[in-house]
Amino acid sequence: MQTLFPETGEEIPFRMVNHISVSADGTTRMTFERTFSFPGVHRRFQATMRFCEREGLILDALGAAGFLLVELEPSIREGAITIYSGRQWLTFFGLPLRIRLPGFLVAHATIHEWQESEDSLGIRVAISNPLLGPFFGYEGAFHSCSD
Repeated sequence: MQTLFPETGEEIPFRMVNHISVSADGTTRMTFERTFSFPGVHRRFQATMRFCEREGLILDALGAAGFLLVELEPSIREGAITIYSGRQWLTFFGLPLRIRLPGFLVAHATIHEWQESEDSLGIRVAISNPLLGPFFGYEGAFHSCSD
């Protein structure tokens, strides 16, 4: 699934790699691949964002297959960006068919990113659900590097 995993911890190193691509219809997409290095296992979280001009929102497809589609609304204040999740849909096998999730199944996400230093960005992600409460999140900093 490459989205959720059972491991938890503190001081877990992670790596983020971003890829930009253009689809056949000319839409620019950015894929974020995060790899968390837990003791004894590496876990990947992948999401691909695109701007939907028709709706004026960012759409985020979670997982390698993009099985969950989430509206994202960015807000910029005092040099930082905060992104809030909105409506969410299940998608199937890359088909245009979408089934909207009811409110009790929706995950509410808040992502906050800021510049920490010349070569480092801070990030805080918190995700909760009305029934489960908080169930996923991370906080840390990442540094620019080239491979």
